[in-house]
Amino acid sequence: MTIRLAIIDGHTLTRYGLRQLVAQHADMEVVAECASAEQTPAMIARELPDVVTIDATLPDGDGLRLARDA
Repeated sequence: MTIRLAIIDGHTLTRYGLRQLVAQHADMEVVAECASAEQTPAMIARELPDVVTIDATLPDGDGLRLARDA
């Protein structure tokens, strides 16, 4: 079973680094990524990831609140 991962982070370099780490594991796949809290709910509903990583400080909102509400 492949673990489907979504990355929510305002920093492009962080998203890139996480994507590269995940690419080293055959049982994990990045299915989506975005840089803002506003885009996150629609992306999660569309992609239905198993795991979501969320930056605590997003450019347009609080990542901790987003995680609690999602």
